[in-house]
Amino acid sequence: MLTRLLPVSRLAIKNALGRQSVRNMGGHMSEREIAVITKTTMDDLPQPTGSWQEGYQAKSRKQNMMLLGNVLAFALIHYVMLSEPVTRETLSYPDHRTVEVDWDTPDIPPVEVVSDD
Repeated sequence: MLTRLLPVSRLAIKNALGRQSVRNMGGHMSEREIAVITKTTMDDLPQPTGSWQEGYQAKSRKQNMMLLGNVLAFALIHYVMLSEPVTRETLSYPDHRTVEVDWDTPDIPPVEVVSDD
């Protein structure tokens, strides 16, 4: 009898105190309170200040400098690669119509077969 009475009495006390009678997964805060603590509300977003055109021009100027630097780096690396004789020979392909192949001489030497006797 006591085991039936205790859960009912606990429920009556919780309802009288104004608490929730459902689980809250370990927390007793509302979603609004959690949002305020974690700063995820619309009020916590940054507010725009100053002229948008000045910010846009500054961002554009920075991106143009990055583009110019990358183009100069590409040109410098390309110049250095092509000025070296080793890379020039490596990057130049022979004309496939002027290559002569000696079909009488094999590329791979013959393999000697050794028996286990």
